[in-house]
Amino acid sequence: CMRNLPGAYYLLERTFGSSITGIITDSITNQPIVAEVRVVGYYDSTLTPRLSDSLFGRYRRILNPGTYSIQFLKQGYDTITINNVVVLPGIPTILNVKMKPLGIEESANLQSAIRNPKLEVYPNPFKNHCVIKFQIPNENLATCYSLLSTLKIYDVAGRVVKSFNPESCILNHASGIIWSGDDDMGRKLPSGVYFIDFKSDEIKEMEKVIMLR
Repeated sequence: CMRNLPGAYYLLERTFGSSITGIITDSITNQPIVAEVRVVGYYDSTLTPRLSDSLFGRYRRILNPGTYSIQFLKQGYDTITINNVVVLPGIPTILNVKMKPLGIEESANLQSAIRNPKLEVYPNPFKNHCVIKFQIPNENLATCYSLLSTLKIYDVAGRVVKSFNPESCILNHASGIIWSGDDDMGRKLPSGVYFIDFKSDEIKEMEKVIMLR
């Protein structure tokens, strides 16, 4: 145990360091899926496959800073290869992936949503505040107001802790808001995992965010 402790502590310290992490979902249902994640050039068929988890579709690969090619594989789905993924020192690289089931034809709107995710959150994890950005197909105030009414933040117990009002909207090429880790009463929430839920007519997305006080 004593000989193995240094290695365990090292991995814990690297959890929020240089790495690649994200959520893998079905491109049609947006539900999390269990898929294999390979780092091209560092794959060893004799080792147990590295899979995303079944609850959120979350995966994490701890890597040294550099540029990598990442493959996502699952039986019944198109294999995805993403090249030139940059891992920076000291922070995780967020790479969310939507996998297309074999034999399914996707509409132009859905293909656009896959290429340009509707919801982005950064930094993640965060301490003081994070930016929540969402794409608006037709940038006008009425659209923005409508979307904000569906943007909510949940805690791990499934309770709504934060909802947003139209005054929080920033009209730009991508609209977004800043969340300071507070609830609807303006009180600071404790450290932990929260879920940002965003719905529109075209797509539904949920992003997990970690707050560190």
